[in-house]
Amino acid sequence: MRSFKITLISLFSVVQTGLISSYAQSPVGIGQWRVHYTFDKLTNIASANNKVYCSNAVALFYYDQEDQSINTISKKDGLSGIEISKLGSYKYEELLIGYTDGNIDFVKEGSITAFDPIQRANIIGSKRINNFYEHGNKVLVSTDYGLSILDMSRREISDSYLNVSADGSTNIFYSAILSQDADSIFVASEKGLLVAKYSPGVNLRDYSNWKLITAADGLPTGTVQSVGRSGNVVFAGVNTKGIYYFDGTQWQSTGIVAGGTVRSMSSSDAAITACVDNKIYKITSATSNQLFYTDWMYDPWGAFVDSNGDICFVQSTYGIAFYRPALEQIGAPNGPRFKDSFRMKYLNETIINCRGGLSNSYGNIYLESSVMLLGRDDTWKAYTIYDGLPLNNRDLLDVAIHPASNRWYFSSFGFGLVKFNPVDKSYELLDTTNSPLKMKYLTGLTTDKEGTVWICTNAVLDRGANKPFLHAIDPAGTWYSFRAALYNGKFPMEIVVDQQSNKWIRLNASGGIRGLMMFKEINRTAGTSTQIYFGVEPSAGGLPDISVNTINVDKTGQVWIGTNQGVCVFTNPSQIRPGNIPKAYLPIVNGFPLFFDKKINCIYTDAANRKWIGTPDGAFLLSADGLETILKFDKNNSPMIDNNVNTITINEQNGEVFLGTDRGIISYRGDATFGAETHSEVQIFPNPVERNFDGWVGISGLANNARVKITDIAGKLTYETPSNGGTASWNMKDYTGRRATAGIYLIFSASEDGQEKFVGKIAVLD
Repeated sequence: MRSFKITLISLFSVVQTGLISSYAQSPVGIGQWRVHYTFDKLTNIASANNKVYCSNAVALFYYDQEDQSINTISKKDGLSGIEISKLGSYKYEELLIGYTDGNIDFVKEGSITAFDPIQRANIIGSKRINNFYEHGNKVLVSTDYGLSILDMSRREISDSYLNVSADGSTNIFYSAILSQDADSIFVASEKGLLVAKYSPGVNLRDYSNWKLITAADGLPTGTVQSVGRSGNVVFAGVNTKGIYYFDGTQWQSTGIVAGGTVRSMSSSDAAITACVDNKIYKITSATSNQLFYTDWMYDPWGAFVDSNGDICFVQSTYGIAFYRPALEQIGAPNGPRFKDSFRMKYLNETIINCRGGLSNSYGNIYLESSVMLLGRDDTWKAYTIYDGLPLNNRDLLDVAIHPASNRWYFSSFGFGLVKFNPVDKSYELLDTTNSPLKMKYLTGLTTDKEGTVWICTNAVLDRGANKPFLHAIDPAGTWYSFRAALYNGKFPMEIVVDQQSNKWIRLNASGGIRGLMMFKEINRTAGTSTQIYFGVEPSAGGLPDISVNTINVDKTGQVWIGTNQGVCVFTNPSQIRPGNIPKAYLPIVNGFPLFFDKKINCIYTDAANRKWIGTPDGAFLLSADGLETILKFDKNNSPMIDNNVNTITINEQNGEVFLGTDRGIISYRGDATFGAETHSEVQIFPNPVERNFDGWVGISGLANNARVKITDIAGKLTYETPSNGGTASWNMKDYTGRRATAGIYLIFSASEDGQEKFVGKIAVLD
């Protein structure tokens, strides 16, 4: 069997090598997910099993100190929660992950175990996990409701103390520690620093057994969110005042002053490691401390002293770093710079994510301009004002490419048009002072099949003169302008071109104007056009709702419209003209209009003409006619970290579907790619198929809508399927539902007319 494997791998080495090097193949297989986490606002750090773990609210990664690699962990790896609130460790062998819903994950030797008694407990209010403190085989879990004792040997909650306050109201416990002899417990709480005897005979549920530390005890007034211990000395951080220690009688200042927040303290017998404002202090005794600070330190939120005596810490934007003894930046995994996704597009073999956005009333939110790109090297890159984007530019909403000049255009709401040269990374800002633009509030952009870039101008502040609402830049670089026929038209938000070169424009404004427009160009030079406006009235198209959120033209030329109350379709847009506006078709499913009670955020058509639908409740893949739901993804059945899918695009080369949500980007490898008229660089992946493979085999590079047959080496038919565009997939089963046995299989593919053919082989290993 060993020699059989080697022979097959050698036989198919040419194909396999092509798979690894070709950008057309996604890093994940068909039906698999990958996350594109944003590794900013990192606040949590912990060490376990010679690995340093770091997280923000949704993203977790670790640095392996043995092989010096950086690796991510996500829901697709088995994490049970979504919003991480705290990391801790048990005996430096096991990672503890606390979530805002009270859930806890244990990570040990690559295995993830969920622990949900706190999450399931009948506790009113927040169950957020704020801190872990290890003592023997117990872990003190500080939460928003109080304190729970986690028995690690039994894996159970042995006791809990809720609403520990003078009036019995909720008191958030930020962190808790025990004295060196475990005789006393100290808690940094919402209502101040609390101390109590810690023994089986003391009822910690009774507030009368606690003492609130006040100014009379030497601790100044201020918020106390962190407490720690080194040896027999207990320390407390008082925001805006600094760090204090208990001398056995009174609280005294360590001399460490805080202008703002004492962010965290980690405890060990050797030292306290405290993050105070933008500095790190290593406190070795009540009156001895060492400051660690350089110009390259940005926002340290957590730190600890590792087994080598080095300080390891997390920086909010830059990830893990060490002092050993000089600063050494480890960093974080590659990912988008920011979590925000207003609109994603696939252009020039690149996923382009525009970060910007608008308020609910369609006004500015003043998000710092940022464009995030995932290109051929499969690495996220960001362009911001720090990388050359115009200063003071905000709210980038859309992107289009001018093919003749290879210039990228980005629309910003209130700040003009950004013209980008991808070769030398230079930028030019076009506005009312140096271009034909009459307003700086730019929204939708697109490029038509002739190479003309179309620019929507939102006249949000123009209540008087009828300034142009639409501009065009032709392949020669000449500008043209068009004015709105009706007041509604002054508020365009998005523009899409159909197969007859009509421009479909959705309209929105804070003044209550909604709807849809079809724009037919008459004379570009004269700026004349025919504009057809749609609404809910039967004579105006009969939209299911006046609030239009998205427009998509499918492979047959039908125009799909997503509204606040479902979907409608204009099945023959070429027949629409003034005075002849057919009523939009409403797909009916189970007796009701499709998504009649659901807001549609976005629609995207894949290579098989199926519809990906983004909603506040997740993502749906529908059949070409919309009548069948093929897939439905949300937080409960997928690695998605947020259900509100507001933008979707697809890598047309490999079928990877990118979903932009309020909390970041995630992608799913679909089974459809955009095929050509001929077979081209056909790829079979994975090939060979290992025995433990539990996914779909993909066959890409096929002619569009080809027919694929898979037989054994003797020619017996095993499986048959049409391709979705240029890709077919095989679930490794035959017609009886049994898994294919080991051996060589032949793959036959032919185009619809039978003229284009392909024959390949695949090996299934035992």
